[in-house]
Amino acid sequence: MAATERLYAGTHYVNYGQIGLWDKADLSAYPVPNGPLPWWGPKGVVVPARDDGDVAVCVAVEPTAIDDGYVLLTSGDMDVGDRGLTVGNVTTASMADVAVPQGRYGVKCYYRGKEPSTAMELFFALSVRGDTP
Repeated sequence: MAATERLYAGTHYVNYGQIGLWDKADLSAYPVPNGPLPWWGPKGVVVPARDDGDVAVCVAVEPTAIDDGYVLLTSGDMDVGDRGLTVGNVTTASMADVAVPQGRYGVKCYYRGKEPSTAMELFFALSVRGDTP
C-alpha cells in the first residue's frame, strides 16, 4: 500500500469482530454501539473485522494509491484531541497509540477480504480537515 506517511502498523487480536480508531484524550470517544457496524461518533469509528483472530491494521496519512484487493468500507470525519489516537480492540486490550496532531480528520477505512466481517487487514487513511472546534 503506497502512502505519503505511515503512522502505525501492527497486529491486534480481535473479539466481537471489531476494530476501533478513536480520540485517546476523551474517555467517551469510543462510538456508542448502535445497529450493525460500522459505528461512527464525533471522535471515533468502529469497523467490522475477523472475529477471534489476529487482524493487521495500518494507519497512515491519506494514501496516494490503494493496492488492488482493498475495498473502501466507510468514510467520515472525526475530531482528535491533544493526545492523539488509540487503535485496536477494547475487549482484548489489544490497543496501540497513534501520534497525530490535534485537529479534525477525514477517515477512510479500507479492508482486504471477501467481506468486512472476515477482514484480516484494515487500513485507516487520515486526511487533515482543520483544527478542532
